[in-house]
Amino acid sequence: KKHHAAIAKTSDGRSKIDEVSKRQNVILILIDDLGIKDLGCYGSKFYETPNIDTLSAEGVKFVNAYAAHPMCLPSRVALLSGVYPARFGQNDGAKEFEKHGHLKAKKCFGKFGANIFSEMKLPTNQAFTLGEAFKEHGYHTAWLGKWHLGRTPTEHGFDSAFGHTTIGSIQSHFAPYFRPGHYKNDLWDLEKEDIKKGTYMADLLTTKTIDAMTDFRSEQKKEKPFFVVLSHYAVHSPLEGPKQFRGTFEKKLTGMSPQQKYRFDFDRKAVCKISQDNTEYAAMLKSVDESVGRVRAYLQAEGLQESTTIVFTSDNGGESTKPKDYRKMSPKNIVKTEINTSNSPYRGGKYWLYEGGIRVPLIIYSANKQKSRHFTRFRSIGMDIYPTLLDLAGL
Repeated sequence: KKHHAAIAKTSDGRSKIDEVSKRQNVILILIDDLGIKDLGCYGSKFYETPNIDTLSAEGVKFVNAYAAHPMCLPSRVALLSGVYPARFGQNDGAKEFEKHGHLKAKKCFGKFGANIFSEMKLPTNQAFTLGEAFKEHGYHTAWLGKWHLGRTPTEHGFDSAFGHTTIGSIQSHFAPYFRPGHYKNDLWDLEKEDIKKGTYMADLLTTKTIDAMTDFRSEQKKEKPFFVVLSHYAVHSPLEGPKQFRGTFEKKLTGMSPQQKYRFDFDRKAVCKISQDNTEYAAMLKSVDESVGRVRAYLQAEGLQESTTIVFTSDNGGESTKPKDYRKMSPKNIVKTEINTSNSPYRGGKYWLYEGGIRVPLIIYSANKQKSRHFTRFRSIGMDIYPTLLDLAGL
């Protein structure tokens, strides 16, 4: 908590919440494993992301934004706490890095008393989260979607939460999301919901996000602003895109020349995808784009466009690499593997400390702070989001 002096107190210890109703609402949209080259506004010619591209054109696009870590859990720890993940300890993570060719990882990681990898949680006694920071300043707070940080979001400053898990992924993006008997108690609150079989997770989370904002706009609660996190499970594997989007990309793939698709390269102990041609992944990403469009349409309809800051980013680089022996990979069966995307020309992907593993998209839309510039080479890292959001909200 001592790391966040920006959370000001009055002389009698109370939070400063003067003119709370005039403060900016804040929405953080966090995508799982989205690569730096996966959006149209970042150069993709295969994927289609018109809503995110519009957000970029109307906001500020960062081209030198970095995740604090090339893996989900520690990156999210950094984003939510504003603290380098190494401060929480991560020596077990060396095994993952060694598996992907970083042979001296264990030596580099050193030994730490705490361990976010083995504990699989964000320590409540060591972190004062964004949720707690906004709540202390009088905000309504909600978390929707992937959590992957142990204790529930409601124990870290969020008034409400939906669809959160202790683990890093779901077994299917279509309801019921987990096979019978697998992690049956992990998707909290879903058992209470009447969710139609086949409901796509990204669509469900978007609906629940809009429901949360609608609740915060009710007569009893509208005097306070809100901080909402929409944390998608997409585009993390399993690769399952909505059927209605697949045809578009299958047709596009058919029109590509042999030189444009199914291109791979080898790097140390990994095979790397260097072309974007996965139609399932493209359909998943299209669903994320639709989600962004729905959220923005709601804000516009409710007259909240100018009073709401939106931050869109990813927790780490796109998964463009697999170990060479992945499913006995060979030139003959390589195109059948589940490598998601390509970060080319950047080297590596998720799990790697090369640019492809840690460089991520970052777009910030804030009407009350917007300058004429819509593009910046300013360097940022995951921990910067914490103080930046507080600053944009005027806290």
